Amino acid sequence: ASDCGPQSELPSVISSTLSNANAQGYDFLLELMKENLQFSCTLDGATFNGNVAQASPFPGALYVTLDNALFTLTDSSFDANQGFAGGAMRIGNNESLVRATTFTGNHAAEDGGGVFVGPSSGAPPNFRFEDVTLAFNSADGNGGGMYAHWANAELVDSQVTGNTAGLDGGGVHTRNSLVLTDSNVEDNVASGIGGGVYANRFLTLDGASLTGNTAASAGGFYWSIVPAASDLFMGGNTPDDIFGSCGPATVVSTPAPSSLACDCASGCIVAP
Repeated sequence: ASDCGPQSELPSVISSTLSNANAQGYDFLLELMKENLQFSCTLDGATFNGNVAQASPFPGALYVTLDNALFTLTDSSFDANQGFAGGAMRIGNNESLVRATTFTGNHAAEDGGGVFVGPSSGAPPNFRFEDVTLAFNSADGNGGGMYAHWANAELVDSQVTGNTAGLDGGGVHTRNSLVLTDSNVEDNVASGIGGGVYANRFLTLDGASLTGNTAASAGGFYWSIVPAASDLFMGGNTPDDIFGSCGPATVVSTPAPSSLACDCASGCIVAP
């Protein structure tokens, strides 16, 4: 149910609908193993509703495992799917672009209520999400909206709203690199750390807004390596906006435009 070909060829755009299926492991698999060739696969206008995975570590609806390939997903929707590693979708070790797609009301019994991206080892691939909505998804583990394992993840012009995590990262949990550009992270909840974002390593915030998020600590976001930020808006996060690896942070003067400087001596300071 996909069209894949060498990148020198223009791949066909396809549509697909999958609703209310129960699968042993995953419902829809894109798999391609070719050595010494670069392939591209495009999935457009797809709908995945109410699908349920029956085994760990599979996602509820779409599992993409493409070796040495570019995966593109556009104008699609994932609603009320249930999985383990990724309530709706899991993408493995391949470069990916997801655009104009919604993930709503999905649930993961492990990590990544909406989406799980990245392999467990090797060079971290790049994952770019543009104009994507991650809303009202939930995970029993980490990353209510998205769990980025060993990956370079970027969210651009996107909305991360109303997601919940049983552990850390109510909106997004990342273990390597996360860039938030002109995106809103609001009203997410984590039982542990990082109501909006839990960043285990590198975090860049550019034109991001983190508001109304809740966690046991670091309601807005948690950082373990000094983040970089500009045009950052924060407010209404509970119990605090920012908590770093060395303790609570100091927030001075909002709203944005602002720059963010963090270190273990001063915490994080937001200033015009």
